Amino acid sequence: MVGGKEAGESKVISPAERQKMLKAFSIGPKMVTYLESAGIRTFAELAERDAESLLLQIHVETGVKLNKMGLDALANLVAMAKSNETPKPVL
Repeated sequence: MVGGKEAGESKVISPAERQKMLKAFSIGPKMVTYLESAGIRTFAELAERDAESLLLQIHVETGVKLNKMGLDALANLVAMAKSNETPKPVL
């Protein structure tokens, strides 16, 4: 295991998983990139996390300090993952 991931495991979010995340309210490409930097690879992994720890991990890994809106966006995404709800497109 290297950096919390199994050796040979992908270090990027797949296009399909990226699309799931992008369909969630207030999540954009930049936030998905931050999640990728924090070690998230799948939408389902978010169900095992909480928004505050993700926020801290993003800050540690990227140096980016997200504001309250960023925390709210992460909380929304984590809640969707915990509800096992597949994000629907925002119209």
